[in-house]
Amino acid sequence: MERHRIEYIDILRGFCIFLVTFGHLLEKGGYHGGTLFQFIYSFHMPLFMAISGFVMSFSFERKFANKVLSLSNMIAFISNKFKRIMIPYYIWALFAVPFFFYCYDGSLCYEYRLRSVFISNTSYWFLPCLFGLSVVYIIYKFILSRVPSNVFVKVVTLISLLAILLGIYKISHYDFLRSISSYSIPFFLGVFMAEYKRVYNAICENPKVYMFCLLSFCLLVGLFISPTNNVLQKAVRFACGLFAIPVCFNFVSHLKMPEIVSGKISYVGQNTLIIYILQFSFLPGLISIPDMNLFLQIIYFSVLSVLLIYLILMISKIFERSSVLSTLFLGK
Repeated sequence: MERHRIEYIDILRGFCIFLVTFGHLLEKGGYHGGTLFQFIYSFHMPLFMAISGFVMSFSFERKFANKVLSLSNMIAFISNKFKRIMIPYYIWALFAVPFFFYCYDGSLCYEYRLRSVFISNTSYWFLPCLFGLSVVYIIYKFILSRVPSNVFVKVVTLISLLAILLGIYKISHYDFLRSISSYSIPFFLGVFMAEYKRVYNAICENPKVYMFCLLSFCLLVGLFISPTNNVLQKAVRFACGLFAIPVCFNFVSHLKMPEIVSGKISYVGQNTLIIYILQFSFLPGLISIPDMNLFLQIIYFSVLSVLLIYLILMISKIFERSSVLSTLFLGK
């Protein structure tokens, strides 16, 4: 994607990582479960997954257009995703963050750290989830390259893969598989947007779809924010996440901003990995200010989010000066 970027997609990613940072700061600042926190968590991760699916399909089609997907190409694709996602994940989760942020104050428990990385999937869960979805995606593409392809075959293939994945999770109870299953639908919605012009036009260009999804999201998000039973809340959150995808894609793809503003947000969107990982290292030192009203929460945590993202981007420049460090720590 480096030479063939879609600017509004990078802007969307920048918006999403801002929401991720905002939500984490709200949580650590004492506003977990509050109205603003619940609003952000009603849609930001499904949106992030849809963007990831879009980018992955766009990248795949650019590399393998008009080519037969061989087993060696499939392995190369997985290896590249492992290098870009999982190597930085292991470097940060197992070495950099534990030893630079926790060992000196005596709070490092390496047994817990190993479990969080390899068992419970609580250490930067988004990255292994994204890698797992990458593997599901390339298996899906590999199968389709070997059978007569039409809409019915594609749908059946995808449903079968996801059913197998869900079945393995039910047997193993491995949380890594649960997160992949949970976000597979928004991820593949992003894939289909990149692959099919009709789907893209319906989501990004159709004002009727935009208005329907916007109104549906507004009607449902109140149910998610309000206390309700767990099953209903999960169903409403799922629906809110799906409805938010066309709204955000449509809005941002048509948004006109000054070039200097769009350029900065786009740059943030190009560096989401280190922003996502490194923000957790600064959260324990956050000073909470309780009992702020909604307006003050928006102002206070927005400013903190921007400052934290700026600080992390400054730190990332240290790694960008070396190709080896850039590969290990940034996946570039």
